[in-house]
Amino acid sequence: MKVHIGDTVTICKGADRGKEGVVLRVLRESGRVVVAGVNIRTLHKKPRTGDEQGSIEKKEMPIACSNVMVVDPSDKRRTRVGYVGSGREKQRVAKRTGKVLKHTPKKKSTPDTQEKS
Repeated sequence: MKVHIGDTVTICKGADRGKEGVVLRVLRESGRVVVAGVNIRTLHKKPRTGDEQGSIEKKEMPIACSNVMVVDPSDKRRTRVGYVGSGREKQRVAKRTGKVLKHTPKKKSTPDTQEKS
């Protein structure tokens, strides 16, 4: 998948067409991404216990990866993404300008940071 966490993307299709946001999560199995401030749905939560109150929450929902395009940081216009090099030298580049896109390193999970189920 050519869209990574931390990329600024613009929405190409759907009700939120034209909006921009930062990718919060990438769901590789379903080919979807969660973008900040886009595809917001209202969730009505029922109270689970007698003393708890119900609430209305707004939450960003996943959007198909094919409906977003990466924004080129040099000129703030949307662009396709390609790869240059191979192996460890492989880098993502903007097809419009040919400039290398920044890489946000993945956080390694340690036993301290993992949530206990």
